[in-house]
This record gives sequence, C-alpha cells and structure tokens, in this order.
Amino acid sequence: MPAKHSARGIALAALCRSEKEGESMERCLNRSDSLLSDPRDRAFSRQLVYGVLENRRLLDTLLDDASKFPMKKQKLRVRNLLRMGAYELFFLHTPSHAAINETVTLAHAAAKAQKNFINAVLRALWRKEEAIQLLLSDTSSLPPAVRYSLPDWMADYLATCFAPASWESVLRLQNQPAPISLFVVPSCDRDAVEEELAAILPHVRKGTLSEHCLLCDGGAITETDAFQSGRISIQSQPGVRVAEIAVEGMEKPRILDLCAAPGGKSVAMKLLAPGSSVVSNDAVPEKMRYLRENAARMQAHLELVTGDARQERQEWRGAFDVVLVDAPCSGLGLLGRKPDIRWNRQPADLPALQTLQKEILHTAAQYVKPGGRLVYSTCTYGAMENEDVIASLSDAWSAEAIGDKDVCRYSPLDEQADGFFMARFRRQR
Repeated sequence: MPAKHSARGIALAALCRSEKEGESMERCLNRSDSLLSDPRDRAFSRQLVYGVLENRRLLDTLLDDASKFPMKKQKLRVRNLLRMGAYELFFLHTPSHAAINETVTLAHAAAKAQKNFINAVLRALWRKEEAIQLLLSDTSSLPPAVRYSLPDWMADYLATCFAPASWESVLRLQNQPAPISLFVVPSCDRDAVEEELAAILPHVRKGTLSEHCLLCDGGAITETDAFQSGRISIQSQPGVRVAEIAVEGMEKPRILDLCAAPGGKSVAMKLLAPGSSVVSNDAVPEKMRYLRENAARMQAHLELVTGDARQERQEWRGAFDVVLVDAPCSGLGLLGRKPDIRWNRQPADLPALQTLQKEILHTAAQYVKPGGRLVYSTCTYGAMENEDVIASLSDAWSAEAIGDKDVCRYSPLDEQADGFFMARFRRQR
C-alpha cells in the first residue's frame, strides 16, 4: 500500500486539509474511508486524527521544547507529522523505533533535510521521555488552555459559562472517551434491546437523561441487527431530549424541523409521535442525503425540503403546531466528539452566528399556529448563542417550562453528554 494510502498517510492528509481549509474532520475522513479496506486501519487512522486534535496544543508545547524552531513556524505537513509522531510516542505508547521510523517515512521522499529534521526532533523528544511522562501524569503545572488543548480565547470563554468549581471538569471530561448514545425506537422494548445488545457491544446500559436511550462503550454498532433493522440509531441523549420536548403532549402535530440535517431529531420526532407529519428542511443539499438514508432505515416518513431557513415561505405561515429550530452554532458543546472545532472556530464567529440564529428564529416564529409551540436548541454554551437569542422573541411568545425548568442545559457533567441548550415557547397570538 502506498504510504499516502496507509492509515498514517490518510490521517496526515486529513489533519493538513482540515487545518488549511477549515473543513470538518468527519467529512475529511468519510471521504477517505474507501481508501482503507481494513476496518482496523480506518479505526487507527481516526484514533490518530482525533488524538492529535484533542491534544494538539499540549503536543505543540512538548515539541517546541525539543526543537530549535517553534511549531507555529513549521510547514503544515511537517507540523502535523511531528504531532502524529509525538502522539504515538506518549499517548499510544507505540515502540519508539516504529513511531519515529513510520513518521519519517511519510515525509516527502525528495526532502531529505525534512526527513532528517523530523527524525532529529522526535529523537530529541524521546530522550526526554521520563520527564514528559511525569508531566503527562500530572499536568496541574500547565495552564488549563494548554492542559486541555484549547485556544486561549476558547478556554476563557468556556470559563464564563460554568461555575468556577466545574468548568475544568467539563474541559477534562470532553478530552476523555465518552459513551455512545443509542436512540431506541419507542415502539421497541428498551429492556429487550438492551439485553440483545449486551451480548454484542461493550458495557451496554440505560441512559438516565432520556428514557429512550441506551449507552455503550463502542463496538460494531452499525453491524448489529438492531441498527440494520432500524430499531436503534446513534444519537446523543440531549439530541433525543430536544425531540421529546418538541412533541411532548401532542398526538398528531404538524411539525417543521427547520435546520434538520443530518436528521436525527426529525426521525425521533416522527417516531415519538407516530401520528405526526414532519417536514424536514435544510439549506445544504449534500446533507439531505444522510437524512434521507437515516429516515429510510428507521422507517420514518418525512417530507424533505431544501431551502435557506432565513428566507420566509408564505405557504408555511401559521401552518405548524411545532417548529423546531436546532440552530447552526459554534458547536462548543461537541468538543469531545468533534475536536477540530477547537481549531476551526474563531472569536468573531460567535456574534456572526448570533445574528444568523436570530434571523432563523424570527423566520421560524412566523410558521407556528396560534397556540402552537416553538423550540430553540443549540449544541453550545454561553448566553450569546442561547439566552440572548431567545430574548429577542416578541411578547407574543410565552416560555413553556421543561419539567421544572425554564430552559434545559446539558454538559459532559451529565453522563458525559454533549453540551446542549434548549428552550420551549407557546404562541399566544
């Protein structure tokens, strides 16, 4: 297999492309999966990519100490090769000769000086093994932004979103492997599905945030009969909770999911309220393919529409009992599952996203019938994209409690869940 099509070669290409172009890592890897026929190679490639992204700033700090040239001044390819080599040495504990040699092999064949440099830096780093292992076993001497590998601005922002006693716990938990959440179709017996999957998947147990979810610690989920027959899907517990609060107490609502792709919430709403009709809209045609495939597998009939959620459609005015706005957002609640967000987001993105969120929310409000329900959710933290957005609704809307809360929030402190915000409103007139 050519080096560029090896697991390490695919990982390197994905890291470089994401850093240079800002493309989502999941999209990068999905595109290259076909180049690796062995599932073990695909798994190793993803492990390298996500491990480097989750620890990038910490790795750069270690490498800066072993090189005459700071990482930020290295060429893109060299920078990511060094990160991959360091990650293998100190996090995957690959034997040093293999980690260093395999990394050097991926350098451009004609660039002898580049190969020599990478070899020298990784060997210098390995000579500090004992001191580095001690540091990694107790990183308390490092600033939190370095310890948990975040840009300074992001660490500072997240510190404002949590109580002082808990924000570092959130950062720590999002760098640890989280359980995978499985949505169980409501018509199925969750206990029976749990028993079935327990014989196949590691540590299957009930989720406590949603009565329709199971948790597991990995395994070949998509190869199980439960998945292939459409009895389960992979979906976060907070994502399922959004669907639950949207249809709660309703039997045959007409529902609009305005920012629907990849479609998990649309499917869940349809299955939670089988008598409902669900219109699923998204602005990106490419994403609708995943929605269509998931809905077909889960046997959930949806009406699929492609369109900009900000542009009002006259035929939808006052036409829906429920409108869900799962708004485009900074995604800071997904840092554990999508660590590339740390490096592809910028501080200026947040006010720009808030403007977009308000535009979508105000358009969505036009589609709700008098007496109908409007649900707003994001997978991020902080008032800017949450409380400040819903505060822009007119006095025609009254907050509808979610249990005993005005709004609902989740974070990794809740069963290592994704970070989510959700609020629900009734149209008074």
